[in-house]
Amino acid sequence: MDKGLSSLFDEYYESHHFSGAGLVKINNDIRFAGAYGLAHRGFNVSNHIDTMFDTASVTKLFTAVAILQLVDKGKLQLDDRITDIIDLSGTKIP
Repeated sequence: MDKGLSSLFDEYYESHHFSGAGLVKINNDIRFAGAYGLAHRGFNVSNHIDTMFDTASVTKLFTAVAILQLVDKGKLQLDDRITDIIDLSGTKIP
């Protein structure tokens, strides 16, 4: 773990009351992974590196734009099935 990166995140947490997680990875080498503050302030839930967050519908817009860009580049078709692109074995998606 890179002490410089850790110090940078620690300082930001202290000076800006940062709540969240950070990951710095170069190739397959994780240089820094850490979580800070609260995941949910209302219930006083601590943040951890493996905390899962509900992102609700905010990602739909980004996903739609990314898919349409791939369609525009000819890398996807709008009627392609996700199971033909990504291995989803072991999930509830048939």
